[in-house]
Amino acid sequence: LGAYGTSALVLDLLLKVGAAGALVQSARTVPAIVGAAALARAAGVVVAALVPYARSQETLAGRFAGGVDRGIATVAVLTACAIAALATGIVGVWQALAVALASLVVVSVLVRRVGGVTGDVLGAVIEVGETCALLVAALVTGAGSA
Repeated sequence: LGAYGTSALVLDLLLKVGAAGALVQSARTVPAIVGAAALARAAGVVVAALVPYARSQETLAGRFAGGVDRGIATVAVLTACAIAALATGIVGVWQALAVALASLVVVSVLVRRVGGVTGDVLGAVIEVGETCALLVAALVTGAGSA
């Protein structure tokens, strides 16, 4: 883990803690975290199903990325959306949009640089998506506002 990775990790954690802290005031912390986690992980499955793997299929991530059926990815998305909607209501819709947009940005930037999906790309999709979903939940609910 280099300087950029460490900086990204610290920024990610600070943003997540800040969003969760703001949500505590509105008693929506746990539902927002559940929705964000479900949606972000489903995004990783979708990316693994749709984007070709950059390296040898012999790695653990290569076997996962190369073998995800689109039907399974669809089930993952529908399940995650249901979990987010049940946990947070309409906030889950905003979280889903945030995760989708964040995933598109991460994939478009990193896949161009790496030449396809890697385990690091999938991890970045999940982490950035989860952080964006938590931030959106805090913004949509007005958490932390005076």
